[in-house]
Amino acid sequence: MLEIGSGSGPFLAEASGRFKRLVGIDIGMRWLHLSRRRFVENGLEVPALVCCCAEHLPFPDGTFDLAVTSATLEFARDQARVLAECARVLAADGSALVSTVNRFSLAPEPHVSLWGVGFLPRSWQAPYVRWRRRASFENIRLLSYWELDRLASRFFAGREFALGDVSNACLDRLRPAEKLKVRAYRAAKGLRPLAALLRWLGPEWDVKLSKRLSPPVGHGVPDAF
Repeated sequence: MLEIGSGSGPFLAEASGRFKRLVGIDIGMRWLHLSRRRFVENGLEVPALVCCCAEHLPFPDGTFDLAVTSATLEFARDQARVLAECARVLAADGSALVSTVNRFSLAPEPHVSLWGVGFLPRSWQAPYVRWRRRASFENIRLLSYWELDRLASRFFAGREFALGDVSNACLDRLRPAEKLKVRAYRAAKGLRPLAALLRWLGPEWDVKLSKRLSPPVGHGVPDAF
């Protein structure tokens, strides 16, 4: 398994022992040092950690069975190249799991906690965020459902979108008002008309991309794979 944008290694640590071989890549060397420390301090075998950018993966074709990336695609300089490289290093029956934020989400943009950023023209987004939050947004490019599906279709035959969720462990740590919002969101996902609307306006997606087309399993947007 390959994790693209592995950061300080929490996902790799959870995956430890479940795969024959683990590899994590990140463009920030400091995160790889923190990741290695996480494994050493928890008595886990340190996986291969590689400092590189996602647009140029230093692996042969067909190396991996699974690639995973979370909260990384929106920061990539060339998102098409990232997906192309991801497809290249996967085996013929390999899959990629991508978690990314929806451009047209009705929720606040999570990186800057600001409503409506994605609905603005792209050339207005960074100045607007700088004005409202005095923060940088130049290196973030959010994708809509249609944009992500069209982009992924160039490299993957199968594409399954699932609405993102909050784990119960995380839910327990939220404030009461935030818990209420999560429960309302979960209830909306269970209603077919609202679930169809959330396909376009939900906060984020977990997307399974397959190099081979999977048999049809139904319609709409599932809650999970």
